[in-house]
Amino acid sequence: MKSTNTRTKPSKAQKKPVRGQSGAFMTVYEIADLLRVEPLTIYRYIRSKKLTAYKLGKDYRVQQKDFERFLADRKTDR
Repeated sequence: MKSTNTRTKPSKAQKKPVRGQSGAFMTVYEIADLLRVEPLTIYRYIRSKKLTAYKLGKDYRVQQKDFERFLADRKTDR
């Protein structure tokens, strides 16, 4: 039986966050796993400019501080 999970596992190189001047960078797949959503959802946030990302070749990277700001903007008061 074929698996219904459409997510591909990140390579070993993608498992460790890359450190930059302003903190760690995360992949779309890492963010999707943390939020338990499909990567397509994260790509939609990036495309609609709700989540700031850097495009490197065909891949996107998101700074940890931008991801934290994205979450804080969506926090409910309840």
